[in-house]
Amino acid sequence: MPNHENPFAFNAEADKTVTVSGRGPTNLNAFVSPVNLQKTVSVLLGLFGLLCILTLISSGMQLSLLDEALQGVGPNFDQRAEENDNRELAVNMLVLVSMLVVGIVSLKLLHRLRSNVDHLGAIGLSNTPGWSVGWFFVPLANLIKPLGATRETWQASIAPDAWQTETAPPVLGTWWFFWITASIVGRVASRLPSIAGNSIESLITATWVDMGHTTLTMMAAFMYWKVLSGITTAQTETYQSMAAESPPDQWKY
Repeated sequence: MPNHENPFAFNAEADKTVTVSGRGPTNLNAFVSPVNLQKTVSVLLGLFGLLCILTLISSGMQLSLLDEALQGVGPNFDQRAEENDNRELAVNMLVLVSMLVVGIVSLKLLHRLRSNVDHLGAIGLSNTPGWSVGWFFVPLANLIKPLGATRETWQASIAPDAWQTETAPPVLGTWWFFWITASIVGRVASRLPSIAGNSIESLITATWVDMGHTTLTMMAAFMYWKVLSGITTAQTETYQSMAAESPPDQWKY
């Protein structure tokens, strides 16, 4: 029976599969297409990108208001300042909710992609399907481990029987660079007001840093989309190739 209580355990059902020359236990019937889930993630990431653009526009409007505060306030400044704060709060809440939804669905896709390579016959991977997702939540380890797990999944999706010799595309490193950099800048942006104070100059600086964080996050999201799309495409092509080369009855019990 599968171990439903421990998502990080290897699937014991592999003992019931057949073995193909050059690969480990292979079960194409258990393969679950990641295409529809990947399309959903693509839509969600697209919406997230639009929200990031909206955030940049809102921050630009805030910069204009802060510059006005330095040069000399115009009519109804207090009212416009309150409207600015309400708008910034609403936009930031939308971004946070969108990021949470994208995170849940995309991690589900990563888990499926990692599970599928087991069914394609890949053996010897360092991370189970559970840990390919779990590493994102482990402090310090989440600085490098998720990248390694995702790289293995991509390699095994290209060549399940010889994944160790495959080279993952450079986009993986680019995605992780933007992800880590955005995380660092985000921490700086969140702490800057308490460090620098609430002067107009400090608020202007904090807004610029926050805009930098938003831009980096948007780039990280785009690269994340390329990574997930790349793995999905490679894995689907491998599955179709294996299914075409093998008699259907070979994959039935």
